[in-house]
Amino acid sequence: DATAAQQATVRTRETLNTATNHYLSIQQRPGSGRTIAEFKRAIKDVNVSRPFFLPPIVKHRSLAVVASEDPDARAKWKIENSVFARRRLEAESKEYFDPARIFNKQAELDWHNAIKKQRFLKVMARADDEGAAGLKEEMDELLEAYQAHY
Repeated sequence: DATAAQQATVRTRETLNTATNHYLSIQQRPGSGRTIAEFKRAIKDVNVSRPFFLPPIVKHRSLAVVASEDPDARAKWKIENSVFARRRLEAESKEYFDPARIFNKQAELDWHNAIKKQRFLKVMARADDEGAAGLKEEMDELLEAYQAHY
């Protein structure tokens, strides 16, 4: 297998040398049509015989994953040693996991942004069957359901 790869490399180098020689001949005799045709043929041979266009000659061995017999031999995963370690410093909550107060704060912000939209209010008014007086109650019910499922 390795000798076949070496032979392919040698053939490619020979083809490249032939193309280079034809190119140098063109520079010495620029008007020669025969030299240009030979150069084009050599370039075509280079493109066809490139080793990286050929299927792999040398087969790669696959590595098998060997599990350890001892379950304690592998280090236990800890959040402090993971990619999430900086979250404690960078997150608004200064904790790894957001507490309920952060979720409530975000839900409140999202709710206020939603009720600023005229289109949202129109949809709510259409859904309310009690008129303008019942819209406030409908919005309160929706807010409760929204906060419960946020």
